Amino acid sequence: MENRLNESSFLIINRKMLHRNIFSLAWPSVSEHLLHTITMMVDMIMVSRLGTDAIAAVGLSNTIAFTFISMFGFPLRISSQALTARFIGAHYPLRIRDAGGNSLMIGILVGSVMSLLGILGSGWLLRIMGASYSVQLVGVGYLRFVLGIAIFRIVYFVCSGILVGMGDTRTPMFIMVVANILNVIFNYFLIFGIGIFPKLLVLGAGIATGGAYILAGISIFVITIYFRERIPVNLIDVKRFNRNMVKNIWRIAFPAAIETGVRRVSLLIFIRMVAALGTVALAAHQLAIRIEAFSFMIGVGFGVASSTLVGQSLGAKKVTLAEESIKKTSYYSIGLMAILAFVFVLFPGMILEMFKPVIEVKTLSIIALIICAFEQIPLGLFMVVTGGLKGAGDTKTPMIISAVGSLLVRVPLTYILAFKLNMGFVGVWLGALFDWWVKAILGIIAFYRGGWRELEFE
Repeated sequence: MENRLNESSFLIINRKMLHRNIFSLAWPSVSEHLLHTITMMVDMIMVSRLGTDAIAAVGLSNTIAFTFISMFGFPLRISSQALTARFIGAHYPLRIRDAGGNSLMIGILVGSVMSLLGILGSGWLLRIMGASYSVQLVGVGYLRFVLGIAIFRIVYFVCSGILVGMGDTRTPMFIMVVANILNVIFNYFLIFGIGIFPKLLVLGAGIATGGAYILAGISIFVITIYFRERIPVNLIDVKRFNRNMVKNIWRIAFPAAIETGVRRVSLLIFIRMVAALGTVALAAHQLAIRIEAFSFMIGVGFGVASSTLVGQSLGAKKVTLAEESIKKTSYYSIGLMAILAFVFVLFPGMILEMFKPVIEVKTLSIIALIICAFEQIPLGLFMVVTGGLKGAGDTKTPMIISAVGSLLVRVPLTYILAFKLNMGFVGVWLGALFDWWVKAILGIIAFYRGGWRELEFE
């Protein structure tokens, strides 16, 4: 019989503490994503001073880099978080060690391959995404830096999954606070050539962003391995292969990887259709999604809370509490995102003034923000419900939902609306709107069907 944890987890898993647990988990995660979003927005404001090609190049490069990194980083974070939460709730320290160590081992190997792809294949990736020659020239150096440091980003994802799974969302937040502040500072110096620093323009933004992620990855790895006494994971565990735990990781991560891959590939197709509308449309789209990211941070933050609470509740054999965790967290997420919806409808022009776009770009971006206001409720609901399912270890259901929404709704509907019905940029954003509503409805159905309640892991 495995020794049980002598110390309790950070969270007290009961109904009385539910509301407190939701916000204690959600606010650091929301804050982390808020700061990251603000940082990306400041980056775009700086880059926007360099012209439309620079906006398009940075936006497209980030989409490409995030696609490859998220296809492997997100699934490993989901599996490390779900397994850590489950074994924390059940008080099984040896299984926490195996789950964390093997997740990190896989993450380091996969991250090395992704980094090699970024260093050697950046120009090719921009070409197949339909970037114009001028955008390729501006973006290749930037993409080489932001994808070339993939190993550090994937390590960050895995370590944050371990920490969040046991209830610590503050450590990842503080690390990203420091990394993002440094990113903004060095962006300013390296883009514009302030003081002793060279004027590197878009390349400078890539160097600053890549350096910030390297710092974040190293910092969270060191903290997780050496300075988290409540998490019995150390460097030896990263080197020790456990066949059964790898099977558990694969069982959760593989469907999550398929889901992420389907979603990101559909997004690339989606972006490719936007690019076909011209550089102005692509630049407007990139500005709009930067602003829309403020709503995503709320959904992601409460989705993290839902995932951890469900995992620990099921580990402690409290199924009813797991159900209530998803419901309560959904209410908070929807309410806050509805407020942002009103802001997008009432003040789109005022928000866009921060970027000083040309009038053609601004006009299209305003249209996009008004449409995305109607995405907020289904978006918040979908993120929390699927976050809860993933916390239970059920990544197959979100995979199916994403495949249906992304491939069977968003891509074909966007093509029909934008090109066959000649709705152009408006058709692109209407396709995304319908996608989120379909996913939210399917997520609710999956929650009430309840297969996620019965999953077990060894």
